[in-house]
Amino acid sequence: MLIPIPDRDFDPTEVAVSWQVLTNHGHSVVFATESGSPATADDIMLTGRGLDIWSAVPLLGRAALIGRFLRANRDALDAYAHMVRSPEYQHPFRWTAATIDDVDAVLLPGGHRARGMRGYIDSETLHRLVVEAFTRGLVVAAICHGVLLAARSVDPAADPIHPVPGPRLLPHLHRRAGPTDRLHVGAVRGHPRLGQSRRLLRCCSWLARLADKDIGIGPRQRD
Repeated sequence: MLIPIPDRDFDPTEVAVSWQVLTNHGHSVVFATESGSPATADDIMLTGRGLDIWSAVPLLGRAALIGRFLRANRDALDAYAHMVRSPEYQHPFRWTAATIDDVDAVLLPGGHRARGMRGYIDSETLHRLVVEAFTRGLVVAAICHGVLLAARSVDPAADPIHPVPGPRLLPHLHRRAGPTDRLHVGAVRGHPRLGQSRRLLRCCSWLARLADKDIGIGPRQRD
C-alpha cells in the first residue's frame, strides 16, 4: 500500500489509524512525501490548541478545552506515536520517486489546513500517480480531502461521455446529485476551492466508503 502524504498538516487520525489497521493485518505500507523526509501531522489535531474560541488570545490560547474533544482521540494519538517510529515512516520516498510498480493499492488521506494540504491536493506529480493507479486497475482508497486529490487527477485521454469507476467517477456522481444537496457550504478548511457544494462532499463520502470496502476496512472511527 502506497500512502502519499504532504510534508506537514495531514490529519493524524486518517493516516495513523489506516497505517495501524493495514500493518496489523499483514500489509506492507510505503510512504511518500514531497521532500522525501518524514512528515509532520497537523499539530492542531494532535494537541487541540487552536480549536477554542479564545485560541488567538496570547497565553490563554495554550489552554485547550473544546479542542481536547475535537482533536485526535487517544487511540489515534497512540497509533500516530507508533507510526512515526516505524522504518517505513522514517524513510519515505519523494513524490517524484514514488511508483506503483510494486504496490497493490494507493491510499490518499486528507487534512484540514491550507498551509500543508494545498500543495498535496494540487500536485501534478500526485495527479499523474493517481491516474496511473486507476489505469492499472489498482485499488485507490481516499479519506476526507484525499478524495479531492483523486477527483482532480484527470486522465487527459479519458472519455468524458462515458464515466466509469476511476478518476472520472466523482464528477459523474456530482452531476447525479439531487436538488436537496445543492446548498453551497463555502470554503472547507484546507483549500479555498475544496468546499464547492454539499452534493460534492456527499459524493466524496460515498466514494471513500466504496474504497474502504474494497480493501476490507470498516467505517473509520475518529474523534
